[in-house]
Amino acid sequence: MSSAPIVLATSANARELSTEDDVLIDALGVLGVPVHLTDWDDPDYPWQNASLVVVRTTWDYHLRIAEFTRWYERVAEKTPVVNSPALLKWNADKRYLLELAHQGVLTVKTKLLESMSDFEALHQEPWESLVLKPAISAGAYETLVFERDGLGPFVPSAKAHAEKLLERGAVLAQPYLSGIAIEGETSLVYFDGVFHHAVRKLPKAGDFRVQVEFGGKYAVVEPSEAQTELGEACLDALPEIPTYARVDLVGPKELPCLMELELIEPELFFLWVPEAAVNFADLLREIRAEHLLI
Repeated sequence: MSSAPIVLATSANARELSTEDDVLIDALGVLGVPVHLTDWDDPDYPWQNASLVVVRTTWDYHLRIAEFTRWYERVAEKTPVVNSPALLKWNADKRYLLELAHQGVLTVKTKLLESMSDFEALHQEPWESLVLKPAISAGAYETLVFERDGLGPFVPSAKAHAEKLLERGAVLAQPYLSGIAIEGETSLVYFDGVFHHAVRKLPKAGDFRVQVEFGGKYAVVEPSEAQTELGEACLDALPEIPTYARVDLVGPKELPCLMELELIEPELFFLWVPEAAVNFADLLREIRAEHLLI
């Protein structure tokens, strides 16, 4: 069993877009830990032979959520999976934002839409702009911003988008925070519940999406006290400590709010913070060693 590898679960589209897994593979190699990078939906891979399965860049999971859930639950019957299946399942549906807000975590105001009557009620909100997104989504998938039609309701295209999304499942509505174009988002990365580093993400001019694939720019930053306190509050609200977590914050540094809490496949910025890959690899080595001793 000492040769049983750590398997980093990825997806075909992630291999095309990300080299972050390569950095982690190199770090594990330096530690002498065998590692495989494998698509999560590979039907021929012997997952039971792994010492640990790390859900890393499964960037298509939201498109096949039922299949993805069956996969990690099946793997976890014989092999440890991180983050845990319980956290993966909870985090896959962004309605967790409503739960965290109920627990007192300061989040971006979020409304759940389960019918078009819920959408019509949004016209009563004092929001200048509206963000609509599927409750199960990733990488800004099907996330669009809509303006009001003058001082009246939101533009007709917002209704059309809501109708389309509701045909597939629940939808989340949020006010668009114009400050994102100036302040961007700040992502706090945690390993085993301990803060490690923070990265500020700025969208390109004229866009609201901060991801690199949409032209966003990243820079390592030192978070404010208010940001770190909010990050800790998010993790304290969880039923267990995640092996990795990314807390995405928006708003002024001294008055931030939670945009998303990423526990499934977040970019961890190894290309910007190389020592993070080293430290994360060491954490995975320890978890693997504990499992091999059982």
